[in-house]
Amino acid sequence: MNDERFDGLEATQLDEFLDTRPHSRQVAWQRREFNGFVHFGPNTFTDRAWGTGTEDPDVFAPTGFDPEQWARTAVNAGMSSLVLTVKHHDGFCLWPSRYTDHSVAESDWRNGDGDVVREVADACAAHDLRFGLYLSPADLHEAVTDGGRYGNGSERRERTIPIPVDGADPTVDDRQFTYTVDEYNAYFLNQLYELLTKYGPVHQVWFDDAHPEETQGDAQTYQTSAWYDLVRSLAPEAVISINGPDVRWCGNEGGHTRDAEWSPVPVPPEADSVTDAEYDLQNPDFPDESLLAAADSFAWYPAETDTTIRPDWFYHSEKAPQFDLEELLDLWYRTVGGNAVLLLNLAPDTRGRVPECDVALLETMGEILAETFETDLARDASATTVEPSDRPHGDPTAVLEADRDVYWTPAGDATTGSVTVTGSERRTIDRIVVQEAIEHRGQRITGIAVDADMDGQWRELGREKTVGYKRIFRVDPVETDAIRVRITGALAPPAVSRIALYRSSPAEREL
Repeated sequence: MNDERFDGLEATQLDEFLDTRPHSRQVAWQRREFNGFVHFGPNTFTDRAWGTGTEDPDVFAPTGFDPEQWARTAVNAGMSSLVLTVKHHDGFCLWPSRYTDHSVAESDWRNGDGDVVREVADACAAHDLRFGLYLSPADLHEAVTDGGRYGNGSERRERTIPIPVDGADPTVDDRQFTYTVDEYNAYFLNQLYELLTKYGPVHQVWFDDAHPEETQGDAQTYQTSAWYDLVRSLAPEAVISINGPDVRWCGNEGGHTRDAEWSPVPVPPEADSVTDAEYDLQNPDFPDESLLAAADSFAWYPAETDTTIRPDWFYHSEKAPQFDLEELLDLWYRTVGGNAVLLLNLAPDTRGRVPECDVALLETMGEILAETFETDLARDASATTVEPSDRPHGDPTAVLEADRDVYWTPAGDATTGSVTVTGSERRTIDRIVVQEAIEHRGQRITGIAVDADMDGQWRELGREKTVGYKRIFRVDPVETDAIRVRITGALAPPAVSRIALYRSSPAEREL
């Protein structure tokens, strides 16, 4: 069961593919593995999915706002960061932006002195969580309000960011940037500047491509190249996600994953980059053979699976979590263990707290995963291979090291090979982790199988098409002292950086 979609690549295309590597910011993001998304705003109080842009700011009235509870919940669930929706499609800003009157500063909450973004960023810092933000490009307030800037047909001209505002506090950063943009894109850039200079460090900037139907006239064009440039300048280590150059959408919001997820993707001939390409990300075989065959170049563009613990992104009192514990664990394994990153949305209620039933579910999930992956059963094992090891990267014991800069490759130009991990005693194993050295060799493996030594006979436990950053095999429990990982196919000599063995926690086994 090898992935055969690459069989039609020409030699030059294959070389381009093999030379594709992640940037350090993408590697750091991938290592975070499991992150939280937070949707909280007027929709929380109006029971809507999309606001209208005409809401009275006073509808935003949390009675017990507790970002510390959000952060504790995220940490206990095993998350590494929180991405806060700082402005949704209604245009309401969760920080006191100097560029709009549609924000927390105009509400009665905390007498107009509240700043959700500040408190969430501080809570993340206090709990060692990375902080990210989602600034929706759509803005219904600017679209439907008289004099609004969204889709107003204004000319593109040279504008300096940030634009000064009379009577406003001075900016905390003295850098200025010049872009040729229309009024709405200047407004968006000004707000992005505020967020990246006042609330950093920011590790992820999340954009989508949402467009409200209501506009002042013309459809609004998003001048994303200016947005990306500003993010790169002010937050160079932040990944720009979904509608951006660093991380792509998995293709759905339901938590569905691909059996074979590839991080290097083709750039079609008609596109200059992945952000210009019109991909069918809902294709379960993305990238398919036709897209690969037509490519002139490739880019590292890993997948993020975003979904929400409740049926909608915002809290609705009549709706309960859409996943039970077993389904939530399965979601984690399929994403984190399938070469993607999981972004799971939390929906705080009208108090400004994550509902207790959601907290209990997430914390139980975190306890189970922490117990399962607490002890690597290969920690005192040996690693051997039939290939000679007196060559660079030929030592199979590299797969037992925590250092991701060391890895094993088979001899010569071989695209197949195996490593056997032998323990000091027989142990029961049902989770096997394999990782490629993506920083150094990219993604290459097109077929992999794992076997257990059962009284001198090898028994196959599982087989997959890809590895990438991480593949987790969930197998039936076996008692053995040796596990063999076989690379059955690769586009070039594979580079395995880690093999680890685990036993699922008793609580997980009872599900």
